[in-house]
Amino acid sequence: MAQSNNITGKTFHSIIWVISGTGIQSILNLLVLSILARLITPAEYGLLGVAMLFIGFANIFAQLGVGYAIIQLPNLDNRHFRLGFSLSILIGIMFWAILSLSAQSFAQFMRMPDLQIILYVLATLYLIKGPVVVAQSLLARELRFQAIAIINTLAYFIGFVLVGITLAAYGFGIWALIAAHLTQAAVSTIGSLYARPHAKKPLWDRATFEELMYLGGGDISIRIGTHIALRGDYFVVGRWIGDTPLGLYTRAYQLMLMPTQVFIQAVFRVLLSSLSRIQDDKQKIRLLFQRGVNLMAIVMLPLGAIMALLAPEIILIILGAEWANAIQPFQILAMGSLFRNGYKINDTIARAAGQAYQLARMKWIYAFMIITMALIGQNWGLNGVAYGVLIAIILHYLAMNQLTLYWLDMRWREWAKLHIHGATLTVFLIGLAWPVIIILRSFSLPHLLTLTITLLSISIAGIIFICYAPKRFIGNEVGWLLTVLTSYLPEKYKNHRLLSMLISRLS
Repeated sequence: MAQSNNITGKTFHSIIWVISGTGIQSILNLLVLSILARLITPAEYGLLGVAMLFIGFANIFAQLGVGYAIIQLPNLDNRHFRLGFSLSILIGIMFWAILSLSAQSFAQFMRMPDLQIILYVLATLYLIKGPVVVAQSLLARELRFQAIAIINTLAYFIGFVLVGITLAAYGFGIWALIAAHLTQAAVSTIGSLYARPHAKKPLWDRATFEELMYLGGGDISIRIGTHIALRGDYFVVGRWIGDTPLGLYTRAYQLMLMPTQVFIQAVFRVLLSSLSRIQDDKQKIRLLFQRGVNLMAIVMLPLGAIMALLAPEIILIILGAEWANAIQPFQILAMGSLFRNGYKINDTIARAAGQAYQLARMKWIYAFMIITMALIGQNWGLNGVAYGVLIAIILHYLAMNQLTLYWLDMRWREWAKLHIHGATLTVFLIGLAWPVIIILRSFSLPHLLTLTITLLSISIAGIIFICYAPKRFIGNEVGWLLTVLTSYLPEKYKNHRLLSMLISRLS
């Protein structure tokens, strides 16, 4: 019992730190994005986006699955730490050399001459990040999310707030962003190695190497497919439309993701924690899947709709008038919020079901669809790419759900019903927000005032109607999520009167 209580308390502690760490960094992200957007041009952001596209892709191979293996292997000893550390450094050096030698070719292919020197400098990220793979993996394995949250937040603050904004204010342009990335990586490496020391003496052992590669190698295929799918549209925009449109597109994409991050972390920490206890019970996994889909629809459908309606105010307030051409791509991408985030539930279920190969295949199909639809869409400019990507995301969402429904013996009709509460809430909020926005815009009010009044109006009305008829708008799933999170609380807080009343009302 004592061990169970300890695990439960540790799980709650992990969830809280993941959520709070994500929340703090999201707020910092928003503030930094708003400031830097006024100091750095869309073209410079686009150029960096292309560089990070190559860096991110090569980074998958640079880790060679070592981090995943360290997290997943049931039994670890100093052999794994030493060999993992040695491999990570050697592979980091190798990819630093490869990218440095290939920088000119990449720049010529992308038709961006300035990209070459940027890739030379950013290639040093492999030298900085190599030594930290084992330490970061051990922190995740040991559920030390407090340390991870502190390190990540501190690294971002020093890198982008102190270094990035300061250099941008002095006119360093894209080099302010590059310095921010390098500083963030250096602080993260130092902090992680300090927080989780481990054996580092160089080692080569074939049996240990095969053990690491057997488990970690399978993860590489999934990560490659996922990376191409999530960044394939960046490649198409940068190569065929240009660096300025890419800068607009990447900021619109980043801004679209920000409001969802805290909720996504909360839901998936609960799902992963729950799945770890019911891996062999298909009926319970089915119920968990239904609740997860219902929750995603309740939050993501209305959130995406409201972001699309308020896109002009959001873009002009946060990014400024120079970024006005990002409004329509932002609107289009916002409409896909559910489909962009919802498939992650299917990923989690597929991993729990041991469907790694099917999942890897789906990621490669997804990547192919993203690039194909983006290539078709680029003939109609940035908005065409956004529409093409939206179609690919919807198709991927449906395909991933088909995989899950087949394994769980569910019908499409059952799955469709899980979206009813989210669709009902979305229609209600759109019907309320649309006339309010039209009226406010007709008076040519400041964008901030229009945004504030609209959000307050729909928030107040939404809370009133949800409290009046909770089952019609949100069903029982929000109450379930609160119940699960509450179960991790210390005993003295579980039966708090206000918390019990809230759960009772929403259940």
